[in-house]
Amino acid sequence: MVYSKKSYKKLTLSHRQDSLTNGHFPGNMHPQEIFSGVIKNFFKANDGKEFNVNVELPDLNKLDIKLLNLIQENFPLVPEPFAELARQLNITEEEVIRRLNSLKEQGTIKHLGAVFDSGKLGYYGTLCTVKVPPNMLDQATAVINSYPEVTHNYLRNHPYNVWFTLQAKTPEKLNALLEEIKQKTRLKEIISLPATHTFKIKVNFNLAEEEK
Repeated sequence: MVYSKKSYKKLTLSHRQDSLTNGHFPGNMHPQEIFSGVIKNFFKANDGKEFNVNVELPDLNKLDIKLLNLIQENFPLVPEPFAELARQLNITEEEVIRRLNSLKEQGTIKHLGAVFDSGKLGYYGTLCTVKVPPNMLDQATAVINSYPEVTHNYLRNHPYNVWFTLQAKTPEKLNALLEEIKQKTRLKEIISLPATHTFKIKVNFNLAEEEK
């Protein structure tokens, strides 16, 4: 699950079955240990490969399920993708758009959009964490979320309770932004955890095409 940076809600990490599960971290663990432990155990379990999640959504009809499977696995990279989806499903483009809007409104689809490789676009990124006292949480997250370079922001149940991701065009700009955020939030330290290895995870929700 991923939450908008505007809400800074807790991200539940359900891949682990130990003390790192459900956002609860041992209070004496350093952020680097926490993050490394999550990543290492996740890829140990999944071997770093594509994995599938089988789910049942009984309120969806067969056409909705076919549409959801298509947009996950084979979204058309053409000038008129919804028209192409309509052609494959033998319905109109308007019907595709109507169904997608309906699925989004009911919460089945959270977001439909492109995911860019920021590194290939020339950006530098890092995962940051900071200890924010409860009485400063709203003010600090408002400052952090005001930066367009912040792409995600999470609240966790740990002394290092705010985790956010930051992107910039140069390492110097990245460091300058971190220093600026630290000054504006009046926090003593922001720990930066840049990636040392890139993993590509592809998650597909396999929806059984049963007639409804």
